[in-house]
Amino acid sequence: METLELLKYPNGKFSPPSDFTDAFKKQCIMHLVELPSLLKKEYDILKKGDRMENTYRPDGWSARQVIHHLADSHMNALIRFKLTLTENHPTIKPYLESRWATLKDVHALDPIISINMLEAIHAKLVCIIEGMKDDEFSRTYFHPESQKDFTLSTVLALYAWHGLHHLGHLRIINK
Repeated sequence: METLELLKYPNGKFSPPSDFTDAFKKQCIMHLVELPSLLKKEYDILKKGDRMENTYRPDGWSARQVIHHLADSHMNALIRFKLTLTENHPTIKPYLESRWATLKDVHALDPIISINMLEAIHAKLVCIIEGMKDDEFSRTYFHPESQKDFTLSTVLALYAWHGLHHLGHLRIINK
């Protein structure tokens, strides 16, 4: 039997990179590029098995909510990158992801819409990231909820991890 911790964090908790190397950056970009197709594979299995409303743990989100959340979250990541690259140390706008997961779009629309959105969001995000100069990865934004500054190198690592984190949740449902 899997522990609750393994169900919450199937790939482990996020850990900021201690050294932001070119190889690590390329690995993060690869995760962003591959995520939509990996999600599509899990989605196809979930849909065929009529498991879109199943959760990965007690009191966890359904597969449907997880997929829609990924598009919502990574849409915010794209905006945060753009703000940080065009403004000096912006304060980002947090959002209440648990409330977003209860809105009508999440329950009424097929999650394939969010997978398609994520593919477009990642195409834009990867284009921006690949065009960044090395020193731009040290640019920061302020997150008022956590009261912390985040470098874009950490944000890239975080969203690469985030996609794999929720892909792990979908794989738990598909077991």
